[in-house]
Amino acid sequence: MTSIATILNDNPSHAKIFKISGEISAKIGIPSYIVGGYVRDALLNRETNDIDIMVEGDVIKFSNELANNLKVKNVIEFPEFCTVLVPYSDINIHVASARRESYRKKSRKPEVEPCTIEEDLSRRDFTINSMAASLMKDNFGEIYDPFSGIKDLQKKILITPLDPDTTFQDDPLRILRAIRFASQLNFKLTSFIEDSIVKQKKGLEFISKERITEEILKILKTDKPSVGF
Repeated sequence: MTSIATILNDNPSHAKIFKISGEISAKIGIPSYIVGGYVRDALLNRETNDIDIMVEGDVIKFSNELANNLKVKNVIEFPEFCTVLVPYSDINIHVASARRESYRKKSRKPEVEPCTIEEDLSRRDFTINSMAASLMKDNFGEIYDPFSGIKDLQKKILITPLDPDTTFQDDPLRILRAIRFASQLNFKLTSFIEDSIVKQKKGLEFISKERITEEILKILKTDKPSVGF
């Protein structure tokens, strides 16, 4: 099984967070994983300062334990989304419970309920962001990759873990994220992703101008913005 244990220990500040997370998991019996973009960037040898931790259990309890150990006085809770922000030094640590999301038509606010790791990873935008690495001591750094994200990283392609129409309907901003990742990482969109983008583009009408602007600015900051445009 692929492991990024060595990479997780490269940055002392990050390694401290990961070590403490694993200790908390053992102490209170709540498994924890580093997920999403951090795993992707670790495999691509790209630096990142955004840490997303997924837990299987009480996210509030885990986050408060983490904050206490890191001497962070205040955390920001989003109970309706089962997430907590732990602001630590210059690092924003997002802790979320493994969760399933469902959307009403023309609404971007999901209904959230607990689920398994695989269900959580399946709702993410692309397979390259649908990976998790264990923070537990007995298998620290081992990657859980149910949708073959590592292979897609190697092929430099963007594929959704589920049907792309469903993925883009759930959150149309993912259309712009696909374009941004293509530009940022120099990856290719598969033909069926491109077809789905064309079919689902009207969904962007329900996304705020601020979120759209943020993605466009990220495209402009890439080495070759023309790829995105």
